[in-house]
Amino acid sequence: MSRLPELAAALSEATTHDVTAIAAVPGGWCPSLSPDGTRVAYITDRSGTPRIEVAPLDGGADDWRVVSPLGHEAISVAWSPDGGHLAYLVSPAGSIRAELHLLRPDGTGHRLLAGGGPDETVFAGGWISPTCYSFSLADGRSPHAVVHLVDITTGAVAPVPSTGGRGFFVVTSVSWDGRRVLARRGPRGHRHLVLAEVDAPADQDPIRLLAADFPHIADDLGEDGRFTPDGRVFLRTNAGRDRMVLASVPLDADGHPGRLTVHAERDDADLEGYALGGDGHTAILVWNVGGSSELEVTDLGEPGSGWTVPLPEQVLPGWSLQSDGRGMVLELTGPCSPRSLYRVDLPGWDAGFAAVSGVDGGAVYAAGGISGGSGKDGASAPPVHPPALVTGEAPAGLRFGSAHRLAAMPSTADLPELVVPTRQRYRAPDGTPLEGWLYRPRNAHGPEPTVISFHGGPESQERPAYGLLIQSMVRSGMTVFAPNVRGSSGYGRAFMESDDNAARPDSFQDIPATVDFLVDSGLARPGAIGVQGWSYGGYLVLTALSRWPELFAAGATHAGMSDLLSFFAETEPWMAAASVTEYGDPAGQADLLRALSPLTHLDRVRAPVLLVHGDQDTNVPVNESIRAHAALRTAGVPTDLVLLPGEGHTIVGAEQRTELALAVTRWFSRWMS
Repeated sequence: MSRLPELAAALSEATTHDVTAIAAVPGGWCPSLSPDGTRVAYITDRSGTPRIEVAPLDGGADDWRVVSPLGHEAISVAWSPDGGHLAYLVSPAGSIRAELHLLRPDGTGHRLLAGGGPDETVFAGGWISPTCYSFSLADGRSPHAVVHLVDITTGAVAPVPSTGGRGFFVVTSVSWDGRRVLARRGPRGHRHLVLAEVDAPADQDPIRLLAADFPHIADDLGEDGRFTPDGRVFLRTNAGRDRMVLASVPLDADGHPGRLTVHAERDDADLEGYALGGDGHTAILVWNVGGSSELEVTDLGEPGSGWTVPLPEQVLPGWSLQSDGRGMVLELTGPCSPRSLYRVDLPGWDAGFAAVSGVDGGAVYAAGGISGGSGKDGASAPPVHPPALVTGEAPAGLRFGSAHRLAAMPSTADLPELVVPTRQRYRAPDGTPLEGWLYRPRNAHGPEPTVISFHGGPESQERPAYGLLIQSMVRSGMTVFAPNVRGSSGYGRAFMESDDNAARPDSFQDIPATVDFLVDSGLARPGAIGVQGWSYGGYLVLTALSRWPELFAAGATHAGMSDLLSFFAETEPWMAAASVTEYGDPAGQADLLRALSPLTHLDRVRAPVLLVHGDQDTNVPVNESIRAHAALRTAGVPTDLVLLPGEGHTIVGAEQRTELALAVTRWFSRWMS
């Protein structure tokens, strides 16, 4: 085991310099606008680790202030509705076991609000009033998470009793009268929304939001639920359909849900986020179209009335909207652009927002005319009426200004010239359509040494966003292909579920299909093909190397699972419970999990393998890499293990990101040059 493989000679001094710049470049993300719309709080790693800064929207390059304490690895931030406080999540020592903290926008008055127990994890919700914040808490000893409310004045924390001991609840909204919470419950790929009375006794079951349309819980699917002042709940759902759509459910006077109405859907895209205007029918929608984001303004009552807002970058992971509706801050990224914040004015928009969702489904909401957020922030206001939309185009009175990068964002001037990928389409042997993003060095001609890069999840997606490992490998002279194999999101529900449980071996066939495509297309040189991946992608790396050892010259896995049975036994209890539908149940499917575990087959590996893991990872516990490293050494495979201190499942520190990027690029340069 080593901190860095001793491969310094494998990269030139110039390449080492460029890879360091690519890996260490800072960004800005998770915007939260102040209630008056003049300032923005956000997360940035310009200091080397993620911390909270506050900056005026109209300020200059130096008009920013760090407000979170040194050593607090910030995850998300949300401005209180009166502007007096910031609620934020902290990852202690890189751990997934987040804590909820509070401070004033000038950095004073810091307090711990919730979490901090040895096994506890806080999941952000949002502000209910200037003095009350909602969140969910997993105790780490059971698979459950319970909705809580905290009074920031007294520090009193109160659970919502009916959400206790009934599963994993993540609060998404609180009703405008404060009587009910809307929460997401269920395992991965099978989440649904429920309504719970705040004061209901512990023995009163929450009500499923879509029970009238989908009596069987297995068919009930919903995300991002938001109360609106007219007695409806808006949500994203793919229940009974393949694509994620915008829908609503009316509530009667007693809070019981009615039938589902679909308001916006596309055959070629999934809805990722929405903002509903104060009139109840004007909406801003964020669509995922083949991995790229499209921002649409539409009248939900007039099909075909939408118009698209041009974006300066291809992917929109998050946003924050002014409560009066006159502007927004977008978090944007592209293949050559780290995450940064952009201001967009909405001249002529006189309406507030009745409901705003998190762009990527995060637990962000607004209630009672109060802004709230957990990093993908939203805001709402009492219902007022925006100008009418004109079918097919933006009316003169309602338009979007150009998106301008905030002056306070960290500089990216030290980045070398980076590569824009092209989308490639191909098919698996059974005819399943696949696609991925191809990154080629600018001087590439004919078949080149090529690394296949698998994303995590698996219910995630490779998108044309900034990827430090991909750009680092390209800078070192490698072609990189980042596919979206079966199980990826962004291509509909059927595709995402096509690798679940016993179907996983079928999805493995996408690995050799990807190699065949690259070789047959004249892109990859046989005998010089590597494979790398993070999390589930790391699991696929070990699977590829052990099932098709003849296809690969080298591999690198970051925080990948090697033994599914030990993963279930050692990960967080709530993570284990959520993963049963994805991989299988260890209580009754141990043989399946054993057969699907790369550790069972590592004696077949022939290619050199690098394993990288954060030593604080309790999501995919670090023992997954330690066991794989030991098994590979026993099998006589060239291997190295790099443990990054103080890092969890995601490597966030600039120094550690650089170490990761140099280790991976040196590894492939050594074994594939």
